[in-house]
Amino acid sequence: MNSITEKNVPGAPFNIGDRVKVIKAADETCAVQFIGHQGVVSGFDYRGAVGQSYPGDPLVVVVIGHASSSFWKEELELVKEVS
Repeated sequence: MNSITEKNVPGAPFNIGDRVKVIKAADETCAVQFIGHQGVVSGFDYRGAVGQSYPGDPLVVVVIGHASSSFWKEELELVKEVS
């Protein structure tokens, strides 16, 4: 697969619409200014430019406020909904 998808992908680490928190930088590609911030998963990048694999290891596209950035699954943590 050679594109960003904005649909759920069976086997992907998160679902579209999941609320996640950026918890660490796994490598130099991480947008470190977002560590500690929460956002919403909006897509999965499988273009393969930096080691992604389908379906379980995409770059996860996250919208944080008015910005978006891509993160490795290891850099994110699912935020539990409080009911």
